[in-house]
Amino acid sequence: MDAPDPDPADPVTAIRNIGPATAAELARAGIATADELRALGTDAAYARLLEAGTRPHFIAYYVIEMGLQGRSWNDCKGSEKVDLRARFDRLVATHHDIDRAALERILDQIGVRRTPPARPRASAEPARKRDQAVPVSRATSRPARQAPTLPPEDGSRPEDRGPKESAPD
Repeated sequence: MDAPDPDPADPVTAIRNIGPATAAELARAGIATADELRALGTDAAYARLLEAGTRPHFIAYYVIEMGLQGRSWNDCKGSEKVDLRARFDRLVATHHDIDRAALERILDQIGVRRTPPARPRASAEPARKRDQAVPVSRATSRPARQAPTLPPEDGSRPEDRGPKESAPD
């Protein structure tokens, strides 16, 4: 029994290796369906990604190539990978505008463009709630370290004690 023909209206994520981040980039470049991606092929699709402002990334390029062949992204090895690298380098040289990419990055930072940046970068620091204030040291502009507060020896709580008495001058 043969596998059913792919639906032309399938999202690009129906193609192997294409996840939500790549799908968002493809959509931004005007490629919304798996059928459109198949019709364009890797080189034309990646050229559109570059022209839409996507930063060049060799792995992203060969992920698309391998996916269109129905292969795992990490199946690309040896001379095949060398050949793909040469194709990728030619695409970047002819379709990537460094100045435009820099301008679009600035427009994203100040909130002028409607589309969000492609991917948020992972941070080593845990996410903070928006309302949580972060104390900053004025001398270094880095978050200030807060000294641990120890309970008083008599066991009382700060709210149980009266106002602080100032030391005589």
